[in-house]
Amino acid sequence: MVDAINSGKKKAPELVLFGESVRRYRKERGYSQEAFGDACGIDRSYRGVVSSAVSTT
Repeated sequence: MVDAINSGKKKAPELVLFGESVRRYRKERGYSQEAFGDACGIDRSYRGVVSSAVSTT
């Protein structure tokens, strides 16, 4: 599980779970973060937000 203490920001549990699920799916299929984001049409900057499970709201 992502360590919310190290980031200095509180992470919503549902975002952590979502980020872990996306990461697991990506790795199981052999995608790098960049290749997976490109395949999904997700901007590079947003991929980092999803992976780190930090809320932007």
